Amino acid sequence: MFPVKKISQMSLQEYDECMQVNVRAPFLLIRELSQSMVKNSWGRIINIASSSAYAGSPLTSAYCASKHALLGLSRSLYKEFKDSNVRVLCVSPGSIKTDMGKEVEKLGQIYNTFMEPEEVAKYIVFNSLWDGNMVSEEIRLNRVTVQ
Repeated sequence: MFPVKKISQMSLQEYDECMQVNVRAPFLLIRELSQSMVKNSWGRIINIASSSAYAGSPLTSAYCASKHALLGLSRSLYKEFKDSNVRVLCVSPGSIKTDMGKEVEKLGQIYNTFMEPEEVAKYIVFNSLWDGNMVSEEIRLNRVTVQ
């Protein structure tokens, strides 16, 4: 969910929907699915946050708040599950060429400079397959070209 509007114009329902989709849904999925991961001493939990998890932007207060919350959840779960060989990774990409990315153009960004979804997906898969002693708990992905 990516509501783009002033906080004074945002309804409580829009805020709640944003938090339900971006924070509550991952919480519920992780709560249920992590039990078998811990039991099997192996698993991967990958949360997709956003560069907005580390920043704030005008007209995106609910979205930014939800991504900050998802980052906090991921950081806590990383520590909770690390001794169970369940890796928690929070990926925070910058703007991506998606329908949601087109909404960001309203905020002054240039769509053709955004990252390709396939490239982001390949990067996430590569990192999730790593099974050695080295681990990333957070990954921030940024686009090279910013205008």
